Amino acid sequence: MLQTLVSLFSEYEIVVYTYSDKICKAVYELTGGAIHIITQNRISTFFQFLKDTSTASAVMWGGGTCFMDEGGDGAIKYFLLARLFCKKIYYVGIGIGKTKKIRTKIILAGALLISSKIYLREFDAAKKFPGFYRKKISYVPDLVYRYPLLVNKINNDFSSNSLLVAYRNVEDYFGRAKSKDYLRNFCRAINCLFEHGDFSKIVLVNTDSECDSEDLFFIEKNIFPSGSIEIISIDNGISRVVEEISKASYIITARLHVALMAFANSRKFCLLNYSPKNVSFLEQAGVDGALIEYSDLDDPCVFVDIRNKFYASNFDLISLSGEIDRVVSEIKSSI
Repeated sequence: MLQTLVSLFSEYEIVVYTYSDKICKAVYELTGGAIHIITQNRISTFFQFLKDTSTASAVMWGGGTCFMDEGGDGAIKYFLLARLFCKKIYYVGIGIGKTKKIRTKIILAGALLISSKIYLREFDAAKKFPGFYRKKISYVPDLVYRYPLLVNKINNDFSSNSLLVAYRNVEDYFGRAKSKDYLRNFCRAINCLFEHGDFSKIVLVNTDSECDSEDLFFIEKNIFPSGSIEIISIDNGISRVVEEISKASYIITARLHVALMAFANSRKFCLLNYSPKNVSFLEQAGVDGALIEYSDLDDPCVFVDIRNKFYASNFDLISLSGEIDRVVSEIKSSI
């Protein structure tokens, strides 16, 4: 998402604030280092943000589920500061998670109040905001549909016999005990899948090393394929991950954008559900049958049963890219 946003606003000097240095390599892969990375765990960040904001044309959050009960606040304190400088505020291509907590509802109201425009990637997310100023809210397709490597890597070769797995730790969503149970059940279901068909290669994708590494190593030690196992990490660059997704014969993931890329490449896939964004994506794509609840992992044959379903891409990638370009042009004309 960040790479896409940077490429779409490449004529601007961009300063990126991120929670992790590990995003740097992935961003530089496409931009050649034309942006600045300032991590939010430095004491000087606040004062640096003041300096950057004072000369900026706009402040923007790009993509991701930035508002949710599980700690997502959309960087509201930074954006409030930018608003004091009378800067335009944009949330572009964002998702909204669970919003049952009063704190989350207050943050949503504040974000709507200070924003120039909020572009949501999910059709039904607008109703989670308070009723006032909803004219500021518009829809935009997920920014990843405009991702340069996705457009260039669309693959219609179905000769591969590899399984790609991108698991997601769900301790923050279901608690530690259930998370461990789900992980064990996941490994059991993967092994059951192996019993019903051979894969020449198993690719384990680490899409968030700070969140998923421990679970990924557990999976590696507790699955027993006939083929080889390879672990790849997004920290070492996104292009390799995109390449493996485009070649895989079957993809099992809980990560939204792994599923999105699988769908765009007409790969067989299923998506584990821990967040409303996963449900929304499948409903909008018209393939809600690809959804698997974590509780469904109690059935050791769950992946065997769903593997025979094929979810072909039925969207027009050019039209989606064009809609994103229209939104970008709209933003550029206003800053």
